[in-house]
Formats: sequence, C-alpha cells, structure tokens
Amino acid sequence: MKTSRYHWLALPILLSGCMPAEEPYTPVANLPELMSTVVDPAADFYWDAVGWIIDASGTEFIRPQSPEEWDLVRNAAFVVAESGNLMMMQGRAIDEEAYGLCAGHGRRGAEGDRGG
Repeated sequence: MKTSRYHWLALPILLSGCMPAEEPYTPVANLPELMSTVVDPAADFYWDAVGWIIDASGTEFIRPQSPEEWDLVRNAAFVVAESGNLMMMQGRAIDEEAYGLCAGHGRRGAEGDRGG
C-alpha cells in the first residue's frame, strides 16, 4: 500500500499537539494576593447578598431589590467560580499537582450542577 509509507511523516505533527504549550501570560498576583484582592471580596459580596436579621423589632430580610443588583450577585459568583482557573495557573499553587487535582475536581462538580 503506497500511502502507508508516508504515515510516519504525520507522527511528528500529531505528537507536537501533545507537547505542553508555553503559557502566553504572566501572573500578576501570587496566590495570597489573588485570594485577598479577588476571591475574598467577591465571595463576601455573594454570601452577604441574601440573609435576614432577627431582633426585637422583628425580622428584616436582606436581598437584592432590582435585576441590576441580582446581576451584581451573579457576577460575584462567576468571579469566585472562575478564580479556580486563575489559582491553577502555573507557578501559583504551593503543591501544584495535588492542587490541580483538587481544584479540577471542584470545577467539574460545579459544571455538572449546571449541565456543563
């Protein structure tokens, strides 16, 4: 078969796709800085968006009052969710292999919840 002689030419091309690509970006913040400036504020906003206060005068419900306020809560949730990707960038995690496994597992769980 004449075409089988040239299959070996395709091998380097196919294997080059298996090589890790050089990352085209440079992280600006280390992990503690990322947590304190991006993740924690977004998580605080998200968790504080809904709740209630019970005191002597009764119960006060806390929740967004407009679609715009709900959009801000949604945006904060996306910041927290996508921050997992930022945390997995090369050079950020202290134990990169173990962290990648744990963070990837959490992300797959979240994607499963929304059908992704």
